[in-house]
Amino acid sequence: MFDANVGATTRVIDAAVAAGVGRVVYISTANTLGNTHGRVVDETFQRDLADGFLSYYDETKYRAHAAVIERIGAGAPVVIVQPGTVYGPNDHSAIGIQLEQAFRGTLPYRALEDVGVTPV
Repeated sequence: MFDANVGATTRVIDAAVAAGVGRVVYISTANTLGNTHGRVVDETFQRDLADGFLSYYDETKYRAHAAVIERIGAGAPVVIVQPGTVYGPNDHSAIGIQLEQAFRGTLPYRALEDVGVTPV
């Protein structure tokens, strides 16, 4: 898992830089922020590593994100996006099923103003 999330990410970024790619869009995850203890945060927020990780997967995603930031610091032309939830057509995830049911009218649904859901 480490190689898939961290190794592959760094290899792709490094290859793009070596090939002279003008811009790379790295799709990370809002989970790399860790526990924000209820605060609304932005990209300057630093995760408290003393809080630990939810899983090994969570840790590898954090480490991949950190590796990309390191490469940006070295001049790599990378833009990072951190969606909280991604859904789309034929999505069988919990959020995809809920949104499909809401669309069909079989599940009452009310979106709250502070929920960041963006269709992709």
